Amino acid sequence: SRIWANSGSRLIYPLVFEGEKREIYVEGEIYIEVEKGEKPFLIKTDNFEVRVMGTKFNVSAYKNDREHSVVLVSGSVSVEDKLTNNTDKILPNQRYAYNLKNGSTTIQNVNINEHISWKSGYLALKSEELNTILNKLERYYNVTFLYNSEETKDIRVSGKLNLKDNINDILKAISITTPMHYEITEKNIQLKF
Repeated sequence: SRIWANSGSRLIYPLVFEGEKREIYVEGEIYIEVEKGEKPFLIKTDNFEVRVMGTKFNVSAYKNDREHSVVLVSGSVSVEDKLTNNTDKILPNQRYAYNLKNGSTTIQNVNINEHISWKSGYLALKSEELNTILNKLERYYNVTFLYNSEETKDIRVSGKLNLKDNINDILKAISITTPMHYEITEKNIQLKF
């Protein structure tokens, strides 16, 4: 099996998988390709557990995000909600989302590239909330943005951001299509709208 861990992620796993299952804990975001095996592979987060045998998928479970999710690339997985013990199966090109505020879950068809492009060094955006993009950029570039989130709640961004670019180039690209202005200081980045 192979795992890609996104910035700001924490992954806990044993040196050797012993017993009846292969089990890891994720806080943050990973993309994983699980080799088929006799033992089931379990990915645990604070809110759900993903059970697989052999498949490719993305798990996003950052503590400060509004929802945690699983996006399936190939194979099939089942996701168990730890609060209700309900289990849902998802198919390729589907996204399971767990809302942290109210505990609700949804499954929807998605373009998987928008959810796994980070592992290839870019963000593919299609009408993405600016707040969500800024959260991702803070984690990736280890910066702090200072802004009023109320001013950005209705701003959506589409396009492609190359994560190999520096943060100044990324912000220039976003400011071309949004009413955003920015000022970079030593410790943080002030955003104005």
